[in-house]
Amino acid sequence: MLIVLALAAAARGWQATESLWVDELHTAWVISGPFHEVAQRAGQGNQSPLFFAAIYPLPRLCGWHEVTLRAVSLVSGVGLVVAVALVTRRWTGSAWAGVAAAALAATDPRLMYYSLEVRPYALLILLTLCHAFLAIDPAASRKGAARRRGLVASAAFVLLGATLFWLHYTAALYLVAVFLFALGMGTLGPARLRTVYRQWVVALVLTAALTLPAVPHVAAIAARRRLWQAFIPQRDFGFAVWGGLAPLDWCLLVPLLLVLLAVGGFAIRRFFGQRRRRNQGANGRLGPIWRRVARRFRNRRFVWTGITVWYVVPVLSAWLATTLDFAPLFYPRYLLTVAPAPLLAGGLLMGLPPLAWQRGAVAVVLVVAAIAFRLPSPSLDAAGLTWRPVVRSNERWRQAIAAAPSDRPAFVQAGLIETDEFANARLAADPYASYPVRTKLYAFPPERIAAALPTRGDYGAAISPKALHWVRESGGAVLITRVRGQGARVAAARLADALRKRGAVVNVTQVRRFGGVTVVDLGAAPR
Repeated sequence: MLIVLALAAAARGWQATESLWVDELHTAWVISGPFHEVAQRAGQGNQSPLFFAAIYPLPRLCGWHEVTLRAVSLVSGVGLVVAVALVTRRWTGSAWAGVAAAALAATDPRLMYYSLEVRPYALLILLTLCHAFLAIDPAASRKGAARRRGLVASAAFVLLGATLFWLHYTAALYLVAVFLFALGMGTLGPARLRTVYRQWVVALVLTAALTLPAVPHVAAIAARRRLWQAFIPQRDFGFAVWGGLAPLDWCLLVPLLLVLLAVGGFAIRRFFGQRRRRNQGANGRLGPIWRRVARRFRNRRFVWTGITVWYVVPVLSAWLATTLDFAPLFYPRYLLTVAPAPLLAGGLLMGLPPLAWQRGAVAVVLVVAAIAFRLPSPSLDAAGLTWRPVVRSNERWRQAIAAAPSDRPAFVQAGLIETDEFANARLAADPYASYPVRTKLYAFPPERIAAALPTRGDYGAAISPKALHWVRESGGAVLITRVRGQGARVAAARLADALRKRGAVVNVTQVRRFGGVTVVDLGAAPR
């Protein structure tokens, strides 16, 4: 297990000093201002405020650095590996299964990615696993009635559920799934489990009450839902299950097929009443092994039900909401609350064989299959399923901002979907529209930020008389844009043309690319 933890920490930590990309810079901008502005700034980016308030003290105590801002996500990412191992060990009783499930979590490229992102997702995944453990663990009891949970456990369940929602509003999809599972177990489940799950139903109602203050903000976000439909296309539901949108790895088919064969073969054998000798292998051991696998699966059938509901309900709900044009939610980031479910499913599958060496063999096969399915290939690259050690964004804002001349007015084109909806006057003045260059992490002189430019629309309308005066006085300008490739030159030409029409004659003098960020120098043209 220590080797797995070292692998998880190394796979995440070696990129911790990498430059932040534009979404992460929103986090840096939110916590760069005074604390009383955190909620407002987070809301401008369609985010709930809890995560930003939680990490607000870190850079002030430990310094403004990428590692400092990523600390919570890094710890949460490595902590998830430990939590997956512990939960799998508890539900299977197998140390092999726990270590192998932890290995799956340690090498999952999506979990590696979000463990390095200065956003709430890594913490959200970890706390979702903790909440799901409280919800499903009573179903793992096989003897006697499940004990009624005490006041402390109930309060933890309520507060943890509310925390999930306030970390990211899309956690509501997961909470609905847990509510349906608890309601089903409390009404249709075995009598020994009904008391505790009725208690969880009441707790989830209290959780919903704690989310009511967010209703106005969620309604405001819903009113702007058309903005992000451009990057959330409608997809076939099969893509969610097999295409990597929701994290169910193909490698799980390997042990799952064995389990289905075991359960199916045992059921057929019992149904037709065939003789035991006919279904035994040459060594007389195959029949008993299959029978014990099927018995283990049946003993944990309610745990399997909980994991299935946990995975299917959010994915199906998000797909339906997107397909029916209700809300574009069918997107990987909005479904991360289901991320631990396949890992636990893999752990349960590895815990089914009755003998230790058999569990070890299945664990090795599953981990090898998980890595093999992620090796580079044209088909997997096209589906976005390739496992790669480098999973971070290629937007090198730190280098771009450092390279931009600070003695010239800067026009910022951050490529934010919201900026195209701003009125021109607001676009020029609203700090949100140019937040990538307004953080304390990558400081750019704020007095030199002339205006933010829209991705589409008229550049000239965003150029104020004051910005025009700056350009004339300094003899040029600088454009910092997220537009890539030839599009950056087109944006620079449009800006130069807009300035020229207003009497500031400038030409493109230098273009420097920093991954997905381009810095264009605009110098005064000779007269």
